[in-house]
Amino acid sequence: GTEAVLEAGLAVDPDHPDLMNNLGYERLGRGDAGTRTAALLERALEERPDSPAVLDSMGVLRMAQGRLVDAAEGEGALSLLARARERAGRNAGAALNEHLGDARWLSGDREGARAAWEEAQRAAEAGLDDAQNAELIRRLMRSRTGLASLDAVRYHERHDGAVAARARAKLDAAARGEDPMKAASTGAKR
Repeated sequence: GTEAVLEAGLAVDPDHPDLMNNLGYERLGRGDAGTRTAALLERALEERPDSPAVLDSMGVLRMAQGRLVDAAEGEGALSLLARARERAGRNAGAALNEHLGDARWLSGDREGARAAWEEAQRAAEAGLDDAQNAELIRRLMRSRTGLASLDAVRYHERHDGAVAARARAKLDAAARGEDPMKAASTGAKR
């Protein structure tokens, strides 16, 4: 799978920050916030301290570790994710906004969480329905790579479509007075 490909890349180039970041994020996605995952992401951050993707991954790691606020050990999830969004500017993606919303919710900032989840949903859907998003992905991949064989519908469902569904579930749960973090865990996988 993806982890095996990233591990193979690191075997060839063990100091490549993008490979370290992507492997660390993949490991987080399956619930592994252990020592190796932390080491990969911390090394990636040393190499790319201003990368929105690396800051986002570190923010997710800190959230998984329960480190929401800055402490003597370093920046917490809230600072890392806010800095990631600041660095990304207009290119802040849906997943980054979802992560920021999660950290805000966990820290008690309910309004900030809702605002970030709304932005995640907006960014994921881009004002388009699923079919329009899939066609946009198909065209983008064809223009950038020349590949037309990508299953754009499946890609959208697994990426931005999944983020939009989770953000919607979190917003709906919060509106009902339920725990949005539990509501999202029954939905699409991160």
